[in-house]
Amino acid sequence: GGFSPIEWQPLDQLRILNLGYNKLHTLNQDLFEHITDLRVLILSGNPLTLIDHSTQIAIGNLINLEQLDLSNCQLSQLPSHFFHEFK
Repeated sequence: GGFSPIEWQPLDQLRILNLGYNKLHTLNQDLFEHITDLRVLILSGNPLTLIDHSTQIAIGNLINLEQLDLSNCQLSQLPSHFFHEFK
């Protein structure tokens, strides 16, 4: 299973997305291309051990993102330039 970017297309007004506890290890870089107005992204409780390049691009494309929840993930560090993409 997985999430296809085309599935989000009818949800272009979506502001809050909770993907917590979905066993996500990474995010496809174009996953959020149709929901760019997203304000809150919850990824808590996923087995993310690192923010890989694809995941970083996916999150970085959310230009209106105000809140990112990575609590209870298995992250030990974040890329040094990870937050430069955000407001």
